[in-house]
Amino acid sequence: MRAFVSVVPGAKKGLEGLPEGAPAAVLELGCHAGDGTLSILSALKYRPGSTIISTEGNEEWLAAAKRVVAHASQGQDVRWIPVEEKGPDIQRLLGTLQAQGIERLDSMVFDHEEDLFLPDLQTILQQKLLRIGGTVQVDNVKRFRAPWSFSGA
Repeated sequence: MRAFVSVVPGAKKGLEGLPEGAPAAVLELGCHAGDGTLSILSALKYRPGSTIISTEGNEEWLAAAKRVVAHASQGQDVRWIPVEEKGPDIQRLLGTLQAQGIERLDSMVFDHEEDLFLPDLQTILQQKLLRIGGTVQVDNVKRFRAPWSFSGA
């Protein structure tokens, strides 16, 4: 079985490819101060029981995201799991997903270190964490960089 993923920059965070009306699991790598998380939260508004897992390496940004998301998510049945990442450690993140009972991701948003996009995507696909039909959305890609794709077994 072969998997093919094509990553297109400029997608709206969390809005494409989510299961219609069902709970969804979205991984956001690089939440900054929570601005993108709010877009994902909005996309999950009518999907009770959904989960957003957001990582951030900057403590101040993550603290701001916690305040913003806590305020914006009041009254919504969406679980938000903020994860402090002090460097590239996708294996630790995979352990966090497993500990939270997340077996499959419906969508991923890459907004972290651009040099980590491809290796992190490869690891997540090798672990079969992204469901078939799931999406990968990329933010803040250098505009003059050639598009890339990953094809693997």
